[in-house]
Amino acid sequence: MAKKPVTIGGVTYESKKVVKERIQRILYGYHLNERLDVIDDTFIRDLLVLHNEYQQKVGVGISHFTIRPDFKYGTRCVHIHRVDGSMTDVSLERCLTNRTRRQDVLAALRVAVEAQVRGYKEDALLAQPCCPYTEVPLTFENSHVDHEHPLTFQVIVDRWFAERGLAFDDVAISTGRDMQIAVEFTDTAQEDDWRQYHAANAQLRLISTKANLSDTRVGRRANELPFAT
Repeated sequence: MAKKPVTIGGVTYESKKVVKERIQRILYGYHLNERLDVIDDTFIRDLLVLHNEYQQKVGVGISHFTIRPDFKYGTRCVHIHRVDGSMTDVSLERCLTNRTRRQDVLAALRVAVEAQVRGYKEDALLAQPCCPYTEVPLTFENSHVDHEHPLTFQVIVDRWFAERGLAFDDVAISTGRDMQIAVEFTDTAQEDDWRQYHAANAQLRLISTKANLSDTRVGRRANELPFAT
């Protein structure tokens, strides 16, 4: 596939990969809480114009940028310091993706059941020391929780939507709030209903990360059906 050039602030880059590499150099080229220099500051200001929540992020205007850990995961993230003293985080790679409403809703659905999946993983690691496919000893770092076929995550979502008579526009979610790391539900009753539905229908499975990336996700292995998230 041919590389597609990306133009940011009048400068044309060979591909999105080149832009992402520059973003990573910025994220890890500064001490935490250090103010970005004028060159990187200008690049980020130009890049932000491509963000689909540009106006919300900029607010009353940008003063400067720093690199800070996000409050949920602790990973490095660019933070916008506005001229009125307020601050928000921003995903620079989001400027290159143009996420759709559907993608945001699916992200919120996954975030809502994150605790369920994590709890399953912690319990499964105690009961299942090895991957059933690779026989690799499992740890929290090298294991992955899958939704077992045929009840993949997408199938469960589709059935919830159908049984509740919902469309993607009917799911109340929040995006663009200051310091918001993930897309989230804003309707707690709707969120609780989805969590209960997922808990009642999901058939989870713990496998190694290697198995998750192998043919076990997309094709038959022996006489078993494939499974996927």
